[in-house]
Amino acid sequence: MKKKFFTALIATVVLCVSVFAGCAPREYEHKTTIDNPWWTTTGSLDKDSNGKVVYDNVTISLNTVVGGRDYAALMEMIGEFHDSHPGITVSVSNNIADENYGTQIPQNILNDINAPDLLMAHQKWYKNFADLKIIQPFDETLEAMGTTIDTGDYSATLSEYSDCGYPGYLFSVPMDGQSIVVLYNKTLMDKYELKIPTTHAELISVCDTVAKGENIVPIAWSFNETNRFFEKYAWPTCLAQNGVKFYDEHDGKPYRATWASDAENMKAVKDGIQSMRDFITHSPTIAKSDMGDSGAATAFINDKYLFYFVVPWDVSSALANYKNTYNLSDDALRKRVGATSMAGWFALDPTNENAETIFGDSHFFAMSKTVTDITKKAAICEFVKWMTQTTSAGVKWAEAGHINACTAVATDPVYMQNDFVATYMSKFYPDINNFRSVGTTPYYNVTFSELMALMSAVVTNSTAAQDEASIRLVEDNVNMQIDLAEM
Repeated sequence: MKKKFFTALIATVVLCVSVFAGCAPREYEHKTTIDNPWWTTTGSLDKDSNGKVVYDNVTISLNTVVGGRDYAALMEMIGEFHDSHPGITVSVSNNIADENYGTQIPQNILNDINAPDLLMAHQKWYKNFADLKIIQPFDETLEAMGTTIDTGDYSATLSEYSDCGYPGYLFSVPMDGQSIVVLYNKTLMDKYELKIPTTHAELISVCDTVAKGENIVPIAWSFNETNRFFEKYAWPTCLAQNGVKFYDEHDGKPYRATWASDAENMKAVKDGIQSMRDFITHSPTIAKSDMGDSGAATAFINDKYLFYFVVPWDVSSALANYKNTYNLSDDALRKRVGATSMAGWFALDPTNENAETIFGDSHFFAMSKTVTDITKKAAICEFVKWMTQTTSAGVKWAEAGHINACTAVATDPVYMQNDFVATYMSKFYPDINNFRSVGTTPYYNVTFSELMALMSAVVTNSTAAQDEASIRLVEDNVNMQIDLAEM
């Protein structure tokens, strides 16, 4: 296993180096003012008597990683925008899968071939995009328009990434957050007179009770080679709740792994590993690590579960399948299936200040450097602001499985009283300000894929005897590969 994930690490870094070999080297110490902008602006804004920008048949090319069950909701939102902004058309170009986005989009923009005007991708890519100088900030255009997009109106833990490492600039705007969500069987909870657990110890105790009483595996989750969302979301959540710093400064260099060299971080990583090990090696079995998508869904529908861990865009279909299987009304469904959060479930110390953290992906908007016309830039700002700050759009997006990052939308009574938001979404993510994403590192692939490979290699061990050595070995290899990439 170790050989496998170290080989994957080297392949990942070699790919990154080969793709961007012709690009300028990264600069990590940025000034407050960008002295040599890599973007240009042409033309002037036409405004009406009220000072609003006039748009006449402006088309924006949008490229997004969204392509699953939530794509239809995105298109509905864009249609609503068109209705209220007749002078602007947003054209969605061919989507690029997330695993290819970090390499394909830079190639398109740097070569100006099929380059989009606007990007809607996961936050993890944008630090690298800014350092590669393929996206541009919104600030100049917003000032010319006489409007603002205030990061204070968004989740504090997400909007802090908006400058992409360039303090004082708005390079990206958060739209949402999504992570693993949890449905639970109310019938089993009532049968054993149990309460929803809020800590790691309580969760183990509740699962233990039901496992023994029902002779079932109480947690249904999808954890296999073809669908890695559980690893991408739940495992980093587990580490984050135990206080892990995914990267930090090490030997005067930023973005390095300090999982072993920092004693406090080492303890946090070991606690995170042990927390997940508690589920996988517990007797009686609490969670099956080899359960695929269909197995988890079947366990959910057949009432052979207590907690069902599922990706948010599958919640609606999962509930519909459950409802149809038993021919339930909406009210009857609510009495049998509830929703709750992973918050607090993995922290070995429930008083840890990070215990309520939820880790996941977050869609952010960013503007390509290829956009030069000021009117098109303004149209992009109009669209981004509308998409992220309009309640009706936020409701549609929540129903598709994404919690809104704009605090004004998230606290709007219309949003809060929506049936899906009130019954499920608000339970999955109790506080958007506790939602955390990758942050501003250009080495997402190296850092997170190998940290997750480490977790995969050690959590099934029956003891923690080899944890420290494994953590130290992975840190050294990750940092060595990052050093190589910066040469």
